[in-house]
This record gives sequence, structure tokens and C-alpha cells, in this order.
Amino acid sequence: MGVRYNAEKKKIGMYYTTPLYEFRMKCHLCDNYFVIRTDPKNFDYELVEGCTRQEKRFEPSEIDQVDTADSAFSHKLAADAMFKTEHQEDDKSKATNDESRMEKIEWVQERLRDDFAANQALRAQFRV
Repeated sequence: MGVRYNAEKKKIGMYYTTPLYEFRMKCHLCDNYFVIRTDPKNFDYELVEGCTRQEKRFEPSEIDQVDTADSAFSHKLAADAMFKTEHQEDDKSKATNDESRMEKIEWVQERLRDDFAANQALRAQFRV
């Protein structure tokens, strides 16, 4: 289907309306090839041949992410109005917490926006 740099991309099927792709790439450290397939059902990818997974796995709840694999939760959220209302309150409290964090980040960015003045002040501190 397509070639980019050192990768060959092939369409190998469909998951509902989402195409499944397989990528075959050459390792830049050796002469071997490895194959990776997309897995839209699990929001992941499969390592088919020539490689192993070397990433840190984490729970989405640990970093305040929505767990996309929990379909029972999303179905209950869509079907049960009281459950949805309870979680809207949690979402509002998270939003206000995130808003205050964003204001702090914006304040720091605004303070350091003028990089010439920041560099000038830093150099003045280190001059003897």
C-alpha cells in the first residue's frame, strides 16, 4: 500500500470500518526486519515478528486518563442517568483542579515569555 523511509505499510483487513495495517521495518541497529500490526479493538498494536515490547505499562486512572478499555463503564454511563450525574460532579471537581494548575502554568509561561530578558537576568546573576 505504501512505503515510507524504511517501512512497508500493508492494509491487512478491517475492524468494523477501521482499516488494520501491518508495518514491516528494518532495524537501524542490525540487518533484521520486524513486523507490527495495528489493533484498534484494544487501542494498541501487536508485535508480530522480530521484536519485543519494551515500554512501561500504566493504568490510565493513575494519570487521570479515561480508561477506554472499560466498555461496561461507558455503557453504564450512557444508560444510567444517576450514574452519569454522579460522575459529572467528579468531572467538574477535576476540571476546577485542572483549571488552577493551568493558570499556574500560564503564569510561568507568561513570566518566561521574553526569553531575552530572562537570559539577560540570568547572565547578570552569574557575572562576577
